[in-house]
Amino acid sequence: MGLPLEPPQFDDPDDAIMYVRSGVASYWRGRTYDKFDSNDGTSGYGKWYATVQDGMVPDRPIVPTRHGADDEDRYLQTFFPQVALNDEVLTGYEPVAASLPGNDKFQPDIQEGSIYQIVSSEPKFSSSDLALDRSVWQGAEYAHIPGDLSSIHGLTGEIIGDAETSFEKASRIVSYLHQLGYAEDAPSQLAPNAPLDEFIFGEADGTALDFASAMTLMSRSAGLTSRLATGYLPGEYNPLSGASKVIAKDAHPWSEIYFAEAGWVPFDPPRALTFHRNQAHLPEPDSSTSRNCLTFALVITWPPQQHRPPSQSSTPFDRSLRTFST
Repeated sequence: MGLPLEPPQFDDPDDAIMYVRSGVASYWRGRTYDKFDSNDGTSGYGKWYATVQDGMVPDRPIVPTRHGADDEDRYLQTFFPQVALNDEVLTGYEPVAASLPGNDKFQPDIQEGSIYQIVSSEPKFSSSDLALDRSVWQGAEYAHIPGDLSSIHGLTGEIIGDAETSFEKASRIVSYLHQLGYAEDAPSQLAPNAPLDEFIFGEADGTALDFASAMTLMSRSAGLTSRLATGYLPGEYNPLSGASKVIAKDAHPWSEIYFAEAGWVPFDPPRALTFHRNQAHLPEPDSSTSRNCLTFALVITWPPQQHRPPSQSSTPFDRSLRTFST
């Protein structure tokens, strides 16, 4: 069946998971899931499984390179885990090289107190670029919808209407999901709150996982290649240390759609409801916030900044946020 998505268990939601130094703030992606079984899970509300090994983290040493055009769109992330992550390698978008601690089987083995580094390419997620891009086939795993959720096809068709581009289709789905209720008091945002079809049709409030699941499967219904991702929100940035503190309650799921040029792009409907500029982290969703705001939002710096430890420069990182709307 594959690796199941299991909600992480924490003693205290404010416990530190890791510190991250990075010139670009983003979702810290850990695992991705491609198969949804609507009849599985302890609640009976369905469960996600990872059946595809994406190989997202090229495990090769980070070495100095000659400065050139290829270097300008890359940035370095240094992770300081405060808990054992084991084989879960958290990264920003899109990793191209890594320096990881490993075990005697040459597998990642990230323990409390260890340090690892990731080099990523700067995300190319502007709305104008995505409007010209298109979602392309990446395999049947990213198109499957359980038969007992076939009712979402008609609804999705009504929602996307005459949308011509992949980005417009995705944006209309997000706009629809903005209207649905958010179960902010649920025991875990990484567990479902109701049967997925009931949430999609507005009969029950949903957790962050319900929003991400709905976004992923409705995108598939619209012909878009999609998957579910889990990891952590950017965390709270400390300009004195130059690092972001990521805590347990930052654990979060979201949806990703694959575009031919941009690669995997995150879509996160509930977080878009209360997106604010000039913060290094995303705020908690608030049902009272106007729903006529962003269709989706990504947290990246613009322009990209070269990573330097704070002790080497008195200039703080550019922590401004770039947002996208339709």
